[in-house]
This record gives sequence, structure tokens and C-alpha cells, in this order.
Amino acid sequence: MSFSHKLKNHLAAFIIRTLGCLPLSWLRLLGYGLGSLFWQTKSSVRKVCETNIATCFPHLTTAEKKSLGLASLRQSAATLLEMMGFWQHSLAYGRTFIKQVHQEFLLDQALAEKKGLLLILPHLGNWELTNHYITQKTPIVALYHPAKLSKVDQLIYAARTRPATKMVPTNRAGVKALYQTLRQGGTVVILPDQEPELSGGCFADFFGVSALTGVLVPRLLQGTSAQCLCIFTLYHAENKKFETYITQPDPAIYDKDLTKATRALNHSIEQCVEKNTAQYQWTYKRFKQRPEGEEKVYR
Repeated sequence: MSFSHKLKNHLAAFIIRTLGCLPLSWLRLLGYGLGSLFWQTKSSVRKVCETNIATCFPHLTTAEKKSLGLASLRQSAATLLEMMGFWQHSLAYGRTFIKQVHQEFLLDQALAEKKGLLLILPHLGNWELTNHYITQKTPIVALYHPAKLSKVDQLIYAARTRPATKMVPTNRAGVKALYQTLRQGGTVVILPDQEPELSGGCFADFFGVSALTGVLVPRLLQGTSAQCLCIFTLYHAENKKFETYITQPDPAIYDKDLTKATRALNHSIEQCVEKNTAQYQWTYKRFKQRPEGEEKVYR
């Protein structure tokens, strides 16, 4: 390991620990400032964000696209900094910020039936805080991909393997653990909106654009008797509080046809995103892989 890598490793961990000690309101304010800086400097994340928005929402005016892009960068930066705070505080601390849960009865009913529950958690709002809420209701099992920097990975892994949470690797053994959990009536949480390997997905529309979509969620539902729900937590600036939303997915997500099921998965995510489009992670290259013959989205 080079000296520069070691320095970067320790410095990143120090920054996370330092920022994580600040009040949540300060972190959100810093996040807004950081997001504004990314926008003003025409950074690479701004370019990705603008490309995604232009691709998914061609009907918006230029002014509307700019407004959404700036808001998205601010929200993404604020969410990242908030997570640093939640990583270093107790689960009980995080839960105090959730002031309302919409349609909580859906979760309670599904857990009571003990058939297994698969929770779809998009990269929308603060997904770290959503996990804090879920573990108050039930133990969960989720996939975990290590961070590139070892010191940062230690911080994140420790935060995500606290009581009632089990992380499994993103390999065959980890997927097997997900199946076992659902078959035993347990709860699995999946973040389903990142691009998989070509062998692990198929193309399905996402906001009208063909996107390589993972087939893990449909296959888990096909291979078990588990129920499926969507869950996410949004920040409401007008009253400075977080609210968790629980919704039913598109029923076609249970279809045996993987093409139909993955389209239903993306449609379910779209319905969640429409609650607050700016709080979705538009800085991620969701359309990097293209169907044969289609031009690249990111240049």
C-alpha cells in the first residue's frame, strides 16, 4: 500500500469521524453548501446529474432541469453528511428524527404473516435512517459491498452490523443467505436501483429509458413465498423532519416472466421517486450499460 493511499485512507476516516460529531442541522447546512459548490464548479457529479435528468425528463424546460439538478446535488450531499452522523450515533438516536410513518400497517401486517418479507429500499432520501426504523420492527439481512478505503469500510461496516442487522457478501453465499432468510420468514432489505453485471440483469424501462436492472429481487420472490414492500425516508424542509413511507410495489413484480417483473420493479421505484424527485440519487450512472446498438448516455 502506497503512502498516498494510506494518507487518503486515514484522512477520510478522520473527516467522517469529525463531521459525524456535528449536529444534524449543521451537517445538512454543510451539505447544501457542498452541493452548491459541486454545481457552481461544473463538477463531474453535476454532469452526471444533469445527464440523468435530461434523459429521464426531456419534457422539462431548461430552467426546470437546472432547478432540479441543483436541488438534487444539495440533497445528495446533505444525505451523505447526515449518514456520517448516523453512523456514529445509536440506532435510538437516529429513530428520534423520524416524526411520522406513512402506511405503517402494511409493514405490521406483512411481518405478522411470517411468510418472509422483501423490502425494496431505493437510493431515495436517507436510506441509512430507513434501516434504523426497520430494525426497530424486525431483524434484517442485507447485502454489503466493502468500501474501497479500509478505514472507511470499518466505520461503515460497524455501523451497519449493529443489533438486528446482518450483512452478507455480494456473492453466491450472500444470495443463498437471502433465500434462507425469506424461506424462514425473515426480512431482507435490497437496494435495487444500481447497475448489476450484465450476467445478473436484463434491460427494463426506468423513467422511459432502458436500464440494465438486477433480477435478484424478482428471483427472490419467485423462489420463496415472501411478500414485497417499498420503503424510504424523506426529509421535509418545511418542518425540518423526516418521514418514512411504506408502499405496495407494482403487482407485476411477482410475475414469473423476468422481463415483466424487472419492469415492475423499476415502475415501483419510479412511484417512490415521484414523492420527491430531488431526493433521488441522480449522481449515479444508472444508464452506463446500453442495449446493443444504442448510443452511450455518458460521454
